[in-house]
Amino acid sequence: MDKIITQVLCAMLFISCNTSKNNKHYIEEKTSFDILKDQNILTHKWLREESNLLMIHETLKAFGYQKLIKTLDLNSSPIIYKDIYLNKDLTSLVDSLILSYDTTDIGSKYYYEFWYRRKMENNEEVIFKILNEIKKSMDLEKMENSISNELVNDTLLSLLSIEYNTKTISDSIAYMNYNKLKSYGFHQSAYNLLFERYEYYDIDWNKDKLQSELTESEIEEVPFIKDNTK
Repeated sequence: MDKIITQVLCAMLFISCNTSKNNKHYIEEKTSFDILKDQNILTHKWLREESNLLMIHETLKAFGYQKLIKTLDLNSSPIIYKDIYLNKDLTSLVDSLILSYDTTDIGSKYYYEFWYRRKMENNEEVIFKILNEIKKSMDLEKMENSISNELVNDTLLSLLSIEYNTKTISDSIAYMNYNKLKSYGFHQSAYNLLFERYEYYDIDWNKDKLQSELTESEIEEVPFIKDNTK
């Protein structure tokens, strides 16, 4: 039960174990949210801290929860994501968790255990707030009026917009995304955009020239924009 909520917040972002077929590796700038690339994010203390939960939540609100949920098909029933199977749709799950908050009359031990763990982590109030806002966001493409812009991480928002783009990618958008990744220092991600993303295969650009502008790394970096061709 704990896992499915944290999946909604972050595991659907950039977790990946894919590696590039290219024998060259490129730099990937470190960020304050690098932990999102860790496959063990669900058990990491970083995700339990209120400031990090709120940063992720406000950034996802700015991007649009509804758009992300649709893209990842998280409101289907049952919910199946990686090793998680839940015979309930996301809307019903969120409703049940909200209703079971701060009450001793909890019919299911799963909800009790969920809130008990949140209390032990001292983040139950912020999780309750986030769940209520997720519920509201399911009826809205964005929640502009309620976004705390000071908590939105602009770099993470840009990465989300590239990773989960749902529109047809024109040459101008492709160049813009490549240049954005390069300027951020995410050169392995920029390489993947050139060679390892199926939605960019038809872009008319000089791949060899653009690749030569990227800075090589002696080690293989884990990119935010992953290879989706395997």
